[in-house]
Amino acid sequence: MNVSHADFEQRFRAYVADFFNGDADNDFHIELKLRHSLRVYELARRIVKEEAIPAPAAEAALTSALFHDTGRFVQYQRYRSFHDPSTENHARLGIRALLSTNLLEGLPNDARRTVLGAVFLHNVRTLPPNLREPLSTVVKVVRDSDKLDIVPVVLEHLDASAEGSSVVTLGIKSHPTNYTRSIYEQVLAGESAKYEEMRWAHDFRLLVLGWLYDLNFPTSMRLYVERGYLKTLFAALPDDESMRTLRRKILGELAVNDVSLRCVSALD
Repeated sequence: MNVSHADFEQRFRAYVADFFNGDADNDFHIELKLRHSLRVYELARRIVKEEAIPAPAAEAALTSALFHDTGRFVQYQRYRSFHDPSTENHARLGIRALLSTNLLEGLPNDARRTVLGAVFLHNVRTLPPNLREPLSTVVKVVRDSDKLDIVPVVLEHLDASAEGSSVVTLGIKSHPTNYTRSIYEQVLAGESAKYEEMRWAHDFRLLVLGWLYDLNFPTSMRLYVERGYLKTLFAALPDDESMRTLRRKILGELAVNDVSLRCVSALD
């Protein structure tokens, strides 16, 4: 690689700086995505280290993690929204930004293709089968890192006691018990829930709970459990038989992945 990760980070910060305009609401959301990107970058660093992912996949994963949400800044500038279905796919916006700027300058062609592929695929509901290496490993690192960081952000903004952003929570409604049955059924079946079907705050909690099924590395699953996300999510969801059924299923899934002891202590 002809450019260091420190150089990439400096370029990224300089790119994002142009989206601050002094408006408090605008700058809050730009800063939110800047901080998110940097945390995802650090989470990717931890995953590639603990999973002993070798170069060049590890290097490409870090670069992809840093730039994965580059399109969010243009998206918010244009639409004041992070809602892809009603605006534009932020991954595609990110590809355009990466191709029209110097952000990837100095990156060898093979690595550039991998990074662009990972950015393009980081937000798809399910990955295409039989992805080639190193793209398969790289995009999985990015997706895991992205999910691990988004969970606490969503939880914070869904918290009724906090002054959350409706942009972050996609304008969904709060209700003490309501949730969409199709969202619940998707998560119960071990599937990724559909954003477009969300109506209630509990739907969003169920959706991020379902991300546990989509994590690709043992390190990612361990971090999800150890950081208390399961405990927080189930504490906020309605205490009904459907949710108790879901809880039992997730405990069983974690047992298969040898995370059961940590999970039980986190939930009890």
